[in-house]
Amino acid sequence: MASFWIRLLAYLIDAIIISLMISALLPGLIMQTLEVTKSDAITTEALLIRLKFNAVVFIFSTIYNTLWEASSMRGSLGKILCRLAVSDEDGRKLTIGRALLRNLGKFVSGLVLWVGYLAVLWDSRNQAWHDKWAKTYVLVKNR
Repeated sequence: MASFWIRLLAYLIDAIIISLMISALLPGLIMQTLEVTKSDAITTEALLIRLKFNAVVFIFSTIYNTLWEASSMRGSLGKILCRLAVSDEDGRKLTIGRALLRNLGKFVSGLVLWVGYLAVLWDSRNQAWHDKWAKTYVLVKNR
């Protein structure tokens, strides 16, 4: 089973990739978000722009990870670079439904101070909350 630290590295790689893709596809939204972030004033407009930005990132990340994890590659680009693969309890590749369930569960894992992600540190099978919910494992691929 993959450790917390290698999973974190894969996550950071994916975060960079997703950020670059969103920046290229939606530069207007990025500019709006940066503009309202400069101000200390909390306005309805600023909150709506931040909410819109967060929703776009969540939806884009969920689709990106779901499609990659349900593919024959069995993981996102970050996981591929870190030699990781996501599997079900029987070691098979995920169905699109299970991959979607896993990725929607990441929202819950991050809700309370990221405790669901940190669970990998003390779980005997290195599972985060979303892995337990979807009955998945993140494995290290053999060389």
